This record gives sequence, C-alpha cells and structure tokens, in this order.
Amino acid sequence: MESEAKSMNGDEVVISGISGIFPQSNSVLEFGENLYSKVDMVIVNHSFENSKIPELPIHMGKISDLEKFDAQFFRVSYWQVIDIDPLCRKLMEHTFNAIFDAGVNPVTLAGKRIGVYAGSSFNDHFAKMMDDFNSKNLSVPVGASSAMLAHRISYWLDSKCPSYTVDFSCVSSSLCLEKAVNDIKLGFIDAAIVGGTNACNNPILNYNLRKAGLLCLDGKTRCFDKKGDGYVRSEAVTSLFLQRAKDAKRIYAEICHVKGGYLMRQDAEFLPKREVEDLINFIQTFYKEVKVSPKDVEYVEANGSGIVSADKNELDAIDRVFKSNGSLKIGSVKSNIGHTEAASGICSVIKMCLAYRSGIIPSNLHYSEPIDNDAIFNNRLKVVVENTLFDRGYTAINNFSFTGGNFHILLKGHYKPKAIVLYCTNENMHVDIIF
Repeated sequence: MESEAKSMNGDEVVISGISGIFPQSNSVLEFGENLYSKVDMVIVNHSFENSKIPELPIHMGKISDLEKFDAQFFRVSYWQVIDIDPLCRKLMEHTFNAIFDAGVNPVTLAGKRIGVYAGSSFNDHFAKMMDDFNSKNLSVPVGASSAMLAHRISYWLDSKCPSYTVDFSCVSSSLCLEKAVNDIKLGFIDAAIVGGTNACNNPILNYNLRKAGLLCLDGKTRCFDKKGDGYVRSEAVTSLFLQRAKDAKRIYAEICHVKGGYLMRQDAEFLPKREVEDLINFIQTFYKEVKVSPKDVEYVEANGSGIVSADKNELDAIDRVFKSNGSLKIGSVKSNIGHTEAASGICSVIKMCLAYRSGIIPSNLHYSEPIDNDAIFNNRLKVVVENTLFDRGYTAINNFSFTGGNFHILLKGHYKPKAIVLYCTNENMHVDIIF
C-alpha cells in the first residue's frame, strides 16, 4: 500500500451493529450464508404471474413475515398496528437487533442524543391505504406516512435528536448514512440509527420501469455482463448502528467518508446517462477530501445496474480513477438479490461488513460474458466470481439512482480476532491457552 492507514484516535465513526431482512433471508446471518453459498435469492412473484399486463417482469426479491410484529414491546397501540406500514414494523425490529448486535441495551439509550435516519422511496402502503375506503381509523394518516419510519424509532428510543425519513430514490439510504456520519463528526449527536427500506407490491410500477429500459424479464441481474438488460426489483429492510470508535464495543468497519452528488445528463427517454468524465471528477474529488490514495482500495462494490451501457461507463471510471495494476476486485450485491432501490446503499454496506468479519468477499452471480471493456480484458479489474480472500483494508462502494443521484462510500477494516482463553487448573498449575 502506498499510504499507511492512520491508527484510530477514538473519534472515528464506525459501524458497531448491523441487522436486516433480505430476499430469502430473515436475518443478516442467513443473508451471509446465502451470499457465500451462491444462492440466487430472486424468485417468481406469483401475485404478478397471472397478470394480463404484457411484458410485466414477474421475478422479484421478496422478504417474508411482514405481518408479524410485537406491538406491546414497541409500545404501539392496537389501532395503530392495524394501519402501520409493515416496513415500519420491520425497521423497528431490526433497529433493536442492530443496537443489540453492538452490545448495547436499547433501554440505556433513553433520553440520549441518538439520530435516526431512514431511507425510503416508493410507498406502496400509502397508495394502498389511500385507495381503501373501508379504512376509517384515525391512525390512517399516521400509518400511511413515510415520516413515521424514523419517528416511531425516535419515540420508542426516547431520542432527543434529529429524526428524518429521506427520499432520494435509489440512493436514499446512502444519503441517510452521509447525514448521520456528518452529524456525529460535528457533535450534533452521539450515535445514529441508519435504515433503508423497500417494498415491491405494485405491478404497474414494475411495468413502467421495464418500459423505461431498467428491468429485465428473466430474473437475472447480470452485472458487468454483455447480456445485461436490466435489474430485478427487490425488497429489504436494513439497519445500521453507528458510534464513535471510543464508544463502540465492536467494530465491523470504520466509515472513512461518504459523499453524494447529482450527476445526470438526460436523454430523450429519461434514462440516467452518466458520462465517464463526470464520474471520474466526482470520485477523484471524493479521494482528495478524504486524503486516501485510490490505489489503497482493494475492492470496489460497484453500483452494477445490469445495464450494459451504464456498467461500461462505471467500469471505465473505476479503471481510470483507481489505476489498478491488476489487483482491484469488483462486484455488486445486485447480482445476488436484485436492486433494493432505496435500501441498496445499506445492503452493500452490510455485505461489506460480512466480508470484513469473515475476510472473504462473496462471489457475484450471472457473470459469464464480460462487457467489452479494456480494463476487464486486460485484468486490471477482476469481477469476483468465487468467494475470495482479501486483506480487510480499504473498500469502496458506489451507489447510483435512476434519478441522477450518486454516492461513494469508503470503508476501512479494523479486524481483531477473538481470543478464547481456556483455564486448565490443578493444585499448582495454571495454564492459559489462547486461540
């Protein structure tokens, strides 16, 4: 590496807890098992299968058990539970899990400066509630409001700090992450919950995204592949717990920097057209701000939209910014689960947290014929097609939206192996055996 990573002084922002529910995966643990087992987590959505809409994509990444919720534990009344957004229920549950994963009792956070930032976009529940004339409950306006994704968590935690639900299309959760990290660094808050949610229940939206050229029909998101003709829509509910390093009991990764921007040149069909030079300027500015050489990055979790023209431009930009000598690995979690849209940024972050924990980057799926790209053919960039060891150093994440939003995230690993101490004791002997 050209530059040595600075040792932490305690004020760095770190990810200390993670949780979520993903397609075919009811926990982060199951998500990791599916990633490393090369499971395609996309299925046929049977509720769309019998639709009379022509060219309707029927494959999807679906989450389960949305109807289950411990209302008493989270202090939600019976009448509110009837109309509350199922994504709100799950986000509350996985917020608890993320805090618990960090080794913190959520009860001890009452009255503390905990910011809550939730990313969301298309609100299927709102549309359903507004079309149901049988819904005459006074809690309908609150239950259908996306703002409550964050506000219910703040109420449950008794937090005294910012509480936002953000819609920036597919980069919503990345914008939440940027805001949370900045607020911690500026001293506005002491810790943060960052969530991302997405549900896919509206066939008309699927149809129109297909007509716009964004979705594929065969259920395979072929990131960086010559046959890539779009992505699969997917559902997820994710949550991160962020703390300063000095307050954290465990560290998955340090968040070195998060930066967002808006770059898009609209063509006649309203598709995002990111020119290579625009992406290069955006990412180069990022690394000047963080004062880390791009050559120190050993893996890039790319956006990987599964659209040939978009993926080609992204790969060209990555090649020219990181200037790899043949060691830069790339991949995209969209090949495994599809595109979780508003939750996609945090899905990528959680994938990297699992990689930091195991020391292994999960493999990509549906990659057989590489895009016509000089960096790929000359092995300057290598798509991870097998579970691959890495050094747990710097990794980068791209997260783009079809509305033109762009985010780049830089993570740094701080792996510390667990020590298991066995005490073998007899009358006059004491031996510590450390693994």
